[in-house]
Amino acid sequence: MALFGAPIAHEDSPRRAVHAALGVQRAMQDFGRELQAQRGFHLQMQIGLNTGLVVVGKIGDDLRMDYTAVGDTTNLAARLQQLAEPGTVVISEATHKLAAGFFETRDLGEHSVKGHPEPVRVYEVLRTRGRRTRLEAAAERGLTPRVGRDRELTTLLDLFQQAKAGHGQVIVITGEACIGKSRLVLELRRALADAGETVTWLEGQCLSFGQAMPFLPVIDQLRANFGIDEADGELEIIAKVEDGMRRMGDLDAHIPAIRYLLAVDPGDAVLSAIEPVVRRKQLVDAVLALSLRGAQLWPLILVYEDLHWIDTSTEALLAPYWMR
Repeated sequence: MALFGAPIAHEDSPRRAVHAALGVQRAMQDFGRELQAQRGFHLQMQIGLNTGLVVVGKIGDDLRMDYTAVGDTTNLAARLQQLAEPGTVVISEATHKLAAGFFETRDLGEHSVKGHPEPVRVYEVLRTRGRRTRLEAAAERGLTPRVGRDRELTTLLDLFQQAKAGHGQVIVITGEACIGKSRLVLELRRALADAGETVTWLEGQCLSFGQAMPFLPVIDQLRANFGIDEADGELEIIAKVEDGMRRMGDLDAHIPAIRYLLAVDPGDAVLSAIEPVVRRKQLVDAVLALSLRGAQLWPLILVYEDLHWIDTSTEALLAPYWMR
C-alpha cells in the first residue's frame, strides 16, 4: 500500500497517485517482458486507487509498529484492486472527480463491493492526457465569465504587438494563489485567437513533484511544438523531430540534442558520453537556437507556469533573460 497526502498533504495528491500507478504498470510491463524472455513466465499487477479520509499514524503493538492508514477509504482501495484486470489501474468515483481532467479514463460502471451497501462506480485509467494545467482541465467543465483585468489584458496585448514588431518581451505575472494569473494568460490566448493573430503558443508546466526532472517545462513545449502524443514510440518521436526541424531550416546540428531532451536515441554517441556540464550547454544551445529560429518565422509565445516549482536546469536557461 502506498499513501499520497500523508504524512504531508498536497493539493494534487490524487493526480500524483494516478501518475505513480501508471508508472508502476509501465515498469511492470517491461519487467514482465524480460521475465518472459529469460525464464518463460509473465508477471502482472493490479492497482486500485481511492481518495478520502483515513486515520493515519503508527499502528501496532510493542513488537511491531508501522506507519499506516486505516478506514473505509483504504478498504475500498483494496476492493478496487481486486476488481482490476491484470495490468490495469482502476479508480473510485472520488478519485475520478479530482484527477479525470488529466487522464483518459473508461467508465466500468457500478460494481457491488463487499462492505458497501450501495454499488460503487469504477473507472479504468487508460493513459495521461499530456501535461495539463489545472485551468485547462477546469475549462472543459466550463469557466465562470471573466470579470475585470481589462487593464492587465490590454497591457499584455500591447506587449505582444511590440514582440511581433521584433522587440522581444519577457513578462512575469506574480500574485497570490488563486488570484487569476493562469486565467489572465488564458484570456490573452483567446484574445489573440479572436483577433486572428497567427501565433505559436507553447506552454510548459512546472510541477511540485517535478523539480528533480531537468528541463521539465521545456520538454512540455518541445512535445507540443512537434505534435508528439503520449502514445508515440521512439521512432515516431524521432521522425517528428527531424521532419519539424529540417522544415524550419538551419537546425540540423541541433537535432541530436533535441532528441536527447525527448529521451530518445540522439543519433550521436558523443552527446551521451560527454561530461554532463558540457552536454547541458549543448542542450541549452539547441533549445535557444530552436526558439530563435521559430521566432524568425512567426510570432512565438513561450509560457512557463508555476515558476516557484521550476527545476534548476530550466532556471539556468531562463535566468539570463528574466533577471536582466
